[in-house]
Amino acid sequence: MPTGAGLEAASSRGEVIERLKRLSTSPYEPESPVAHPLVTLAVRLANRSRDASRWTPHLCHGSDAEKTEFEYGLAPVFLETVAPWLAPDAMAGKAVLDVGCGWGGKAIYFAQHLGPSRMEGFDLPGVFDPAAPLEFASRLGVSACAFRTGHAEAVPYGDAEFDLLLCEDVLEHVADPGRTLQECRRVLRGGGTLIALFPSFRMLDAHHLDRALTLPGLHYLLSMKAWAGGLNHYLLTHEGEATFEPFSEAIATAFHRCVTRDLNGMSFRQFCDLVRVSGLETETLRLLPRPTPDNGRSVWLKKLYRTLCRWPPLAEILCQRVVYVARKP
Repeated sequence: MPTGAGLEAASSRGEVIERLKRLSTSPYEPESPVAHPLVTLAVRLANRSRDASRWTPHLCHGSDAEKTEFEYGLAPVFLETVAPWLAPDAMAGKAVLDVGCGWGGKAIYFAQHLGPSRMEGFDLPGVFDPAAPLEFASRLGVSACAFRTGHAEAVPYGDAEFDLLLCEDVLEHVADPGRTLQECRRVLRGGGTLIALFPSFRMLDAHHLDRALTLPGLHYLLSMKAWAGGLNHYLLTHEGEATFEPFSEAIATAFHRCVTRDLNGMSFRQFCDLVRVSGLETETLRLLPRPTPDNGRSVWLKKLYRTLCRWPPLAEILCQRVVYVARKP
């Protein structure tokens, strides 16, 4: 296996890109591999301290069935996070849509435990296979859910079909989040509710490099182009060792000058601007700090963290997610 500059010498750019595509499940073009010493050092350090318990099928070539089951197990975590804005019986007898449902596991959990009259979910064509969650739901004896493919900027349902929309970790990915909000408004019934959770790109963990590196704030050290190119180079020169998928090409968007194509780079302020023209009535729009352990040894650190999160220059950087709850008039 050629290493360093030898990688580019051994193959044309087209051949190198094709090698990356064969290792990827993404619909986007991969970033051209370019070695970077800081990226290589970071990956080597991460590999030395890699914790096997952090493995998830989402990030490490798991099967669709594994991804669905993994998401099913995470549904209670989502419900706990949104508990202040979602009553325990909020889905009972209601039509519910999971916008950008991932691999459908959470939707199956909701259908099984929370009593919606109709539970639907959709995600990207070419990436999401509805057959996988339907098979898992069948094994659990859950029939009140259905899945299809589509884009959040053109939600594949008719007007006013749903009472409740859930949208977790989607709005940072869509190319046009403003259009997505308008589509959410369209498919909601009057008085219906949208609950969205997502990280803004300014947050420390929002670089989405975590299938290779989980260190926070990497996008503040180097450009996303440098990280994507460096990680793709490392992947090709360490194929027996590196297990992560390639990273997509870096582009400029309406929100940021350089992000990988699967992100839009949107900040909290930019999202607030979109909300004002969405036609939805905002009930909650705020930054959520990350959960901190409740034990005696960390009390002072927890207090310091919460204090810093209230300081405007640091609040968005240190917080973990945006929560947005809105109602259709």
